[in-house]
Amino acid sequence: MSEQMLTKLKPEVYYYGPLLITEWIGNDGETTGIFVGRLQQVLNHPRLGKCYDVRTSNIVTWPNKNGDFETRNTRYSRVYQLPLSEVGLSEFNQNG
Repeated sequence: MSEQMLTKLKPEVYYYGPLLITEWIGNDGETTGIFVGRLQQVLNHPRLGKCYDVRTSNIVTWPNKNGDFETRNTRYSRVYQLPLSEVGLSEFNQNG
């Protein structure tokens, strides 16, 4: 199966907030060359649902200019504004 076909089979998860990329450190304290992401909030993860402070698996496609990237199992797409249904009353009162 081609790499493009495999990418299309991965679920697409939407995330909000900054993407922090860090290198995975091995048990011996040495760098591994494997990079993972930390996300402030995911909206529709197949196993986690809506969840805060998420660490991704290994990044296999570096983020593009929009912040979209791919891990071993998932395609992540950045949203820049939360849907109104996702904004809680306390957030609305603080920002508005």
